[in-house]
This record gives sequence, C-alpha cells and structure tokens, in this order.
Amino acid sequence: MLWVLAFHMIYFLSFFLKKDAFQVILDIPFLNLFLTGHYGVDIFFTMSGFLIGSILLKEYFKKGSINLIKFFVKRSLRLLPVYYLVLIIALFLPLPNKENIWANFIYVNNYLPFPEQFFGPSWTLAVEEQFYLICPFLILFLGRFKKSKVFIWTLISIIISSIAIRFYLVLDHEMFLPAPIHSMFDTSLYYEYCHTLYLKTHTRFGPLVLGVLAAFIVQRKKSYLNKLSPWIINSTIIGIISYIVFGTYLNTAYSFSLFFSNVMARHLFSVAIVLIIFKNFTETKKQKSKLISVLSSKCWLAISQLSYSMYLFHIFVIMGVYQIFFKYYSSIELYQILILSVVCIFLTAIIATPIWLFVEKPFVNLYRKNKLGNFKNKDSLKEATV
Repeated sequence: MLWVLAFHMIYFLSFFLKKDAFQVILDIPFLNLFLTGHYGVDIFFTMSGFLIGSILLKEYFKKGSINLIKFFVKRSLRLLPVYYLVLIIALFLPLPNKENIWANFIYVNNYLPFPEQFFGPSWTLAVEEQFYLICPFLILFLGRFKKSKVFIWTLISIIISSIAIRFYLVLDHEMFLPAPIHSMFDTSLYYEYCHTLYLKTHTRFGPLVLGVLAAFIVQRKKSYLNKLSPWIINSTIIGIISYIVFGTYLNTAYSFSLFFSNVMARHLFSVAIVLIIFKNFTETKKQKSKLISVLSSKCWLAISQLSYSMYLFHIFVIMGVYQIFFKYYSSIELYQILILSVVCIFLTAIIATPIWLFVEKPFVNLYRKNKLGNFKNKDSLKEATV
C-alpha cells in the first residue's frame, strides 16, 4: 500500500506541473523507488491469491467441498461496504465519467477504455473480484483429481499461459518501447499500454494464480520448501527486486530489454514475493532472517487492517494536499515530495481509521459472529440475504 501511495505521489504531480517541470522530477535518480511503486499492485495480487487460496484449500481439504455461498458472502461483506461508500462520495466530487459508475458497481470497469473509466484506481479491485469468481471453481475442479502433481502442474500451466498472453500482446502491438508514465508525454502510447497490458484481468492474473500455487505448496507440499537452499532463495529475491527497482529503467534504448520487461517483469516480481512467503514458513523463530523479522513485526498489523480503506481514499488525500501546496508554490523539490508523502500517509491513515472502525469492522464482525455464516437451511439463507 505504501509503495503504491509513493508511486501516486509522483504520478499525480502531472496534474499540477507542466510537462518540462514534471520531466525534471522524473529524472531524479532517487525517485526510481517511487516510480516502480506500481509493482505494489502485484504484491496485492500475489498476497491476495495466497490468502484466498489458503482459505479455500484449507476448507476443501478439510471438508471435501467449498461452501460457495459462504465464501462469496464473506468476500462481499469484506469488500463492498467501503467500496460502495467511496463510489458514492466520488459522485459528489468533480470527477469525469460519472455515467460509467455502473461498471464499478459490478466490477467490470477495468474493461472499459481507460479514458472512459470512473475512479480509475478501482481497476485493481475489478481484477481481484473477477479472480474471486473463478478461484473456488478452479480449486473444486482440480481437487477431483486427488493428485498433487496434477494440481501443481495445472496451476503452473495457467501461469505460463498468462505469460504467453502478454508475449502475444507485446508482439502484436509492437510494444518494444518504454510506456510513458503519463499521457502528457504520449497519449496514444500511454492509453494503448494501459488498455492492452496494464488493466485487464487476462493480462494480470498470473501473480494471483502464483499466490494460489504458493498456498497449495505451503499447505500440502511443505517438504518441497526444505529442499530450497536459503542462499539461492536470498540471492533470487535480491536479484529480482534489484532488477525491478533499477533494471527496468536501464537500457531503454534496447527493444529486447523492454520486450522482456513488458512480458516477464511482473511475474518475476511475484516470484520474489512468493519466495519471501516461503521464507516465512521455513525459518524457525531462532533462525528468522532480519527481513522476515521486520515483515512479521506487529507494527504492520494496524497498517494491514487499514490498507484497504487507505487504498481507496489515498487518491483524494494526495490530490487535496497537492491542491493546497500549489496554491502557495509554483514548483516542488525532492525534500518537499518526501515531506508531503509522509503527510499523505498520515492523513490517509487518519481517514481510514474511522472507516475501518465504523464501516469495515462491523460487517466483518457480523460475519464472524455467524449471523451471516451459516447456510445449512433455507431460513438461514434468507436471513443472510436480509
């Protein structure tokens, strides 16, 4: 979440700066860490696939089936209340394409042309919701074979197919040049990249399936993890993340490097996330690395609870802070960007806290208290519908 916010801190500067001034900001080497923040979405997808996969696999292997109604109601209670609240709020703001809000309500907005989408950042939610509709049926289907190898190799085949789709699209659209970070630099290329590779579920499902595969290995084939060398895992994680943060912005004159990046970079990054997950399940308390110790810290609990609301509201905060800032300044320096980033994180967390307490949490508790969790008879189903 924080990495995505950092990326948007740079992206939304484009609404307040002229093209040349914005390019000066983009040329600051340190900001590579911010500019690659769009890979934070792939962390969302990989972790989402892992968590949802873990829930569904645990239920399937324990009971031999999946309560689909229970699963979809639980997902709806977790996601819909805050999302619909944000959409209603957005209707009263000066945002374009309000006539297309219907697509957001049914989670198909990512398949509208990018310039016609309402509340653009919600495309990630559309990708996840579409995946949630398929994932339980995929697990039910693969579970019938009762062989781990079939399960694993089918998921690997699906991941390879996601790479093949991107490979075909990059070739077909001749995307051998780096996509501009904003439409102000090349409107047609920017929209083509977003529409072809960036927003659609059929080009982004690879990390989600990779997360499900990781969940299956952790639950059913944990012995595989003991065969992995810690040195190889650590080297692979460092190598991939270094390539993502620095390498994707190097050698942009070479079409092959951009071709490889457009096809494989997001899958490689998701592999690094999966390896970090594996490290968490293989390292004992005594031998936990500094990375896992930091990521396992309880200080992240509050952020994890607020992350969904923070994601939905952070755009409003960034735009509001920039509007106030540029009333008094005509340009912006690196140190000011860093200060404003901290301010935006703080303000977004403040807004997200009551949203979590008074909107998200009550619906989550409603499910946990089993008021909407029991669907064994028609009466309980009617009660759940109410």
